[in-house]
Amino acid sequence: MLFHSRFLSVVFVLAAIFFLSVLTNCSAAESTKAEAEAAVQEAEAKVIECYIAVAEAQKIGADVTDLVGTLNAAGRILSKAHLSYEEGKFDLAVSYSQECVSMLSDFVSHADALTEEAARKANLDFAVNVIGSSSGAIAIVLISFAVWKYYTKREEVKEVA
Repeated sequence: MLFHSRFLSVVFVLAAIFFLSVLTNCSAAESTKAEAEAAVQEAEAKVIECYIAVAEAQKIGADVTDLVGTLNAAGRILSKAHLSYEEGKFDLAVSYSQECVSMLSDFVSHADALTEEAARKANLDFAVNVIGSSSGAIAIVLISFAVWKYYTKREEVKEVA
């Protein structure tokens, strides 16, 4: 009877350990799923933020070819993160999401620098066009006046002679 009682105690302890481990694994899987979801959402937000920065830079007239290439590569990695999440590979989804975010870490500042450079260049081009056009118009008027004055003096000299 003592053996039977000990046997039941051991079975009970093993069953308790088994159930606790199952519950622990379920909660760990849920937290991993939640972490993966948060990581994927963070990567999505970063891609959207970078897309807006590229759109603004392009609207100003910046050369965004390199930025678009980087953004496309990050988009591919984000797609892998989504696929991993849907397949239940939460650790891989987190890894891809972190890779995507780190790839775009200084993206917005680079896009802003290109935007500022393009705006500065556009202002310089505008100034050159305005000053160049004004100078050209003034030069044409002055040259025309000088040519007119030259021919009128020449005519006066012919009339006197």
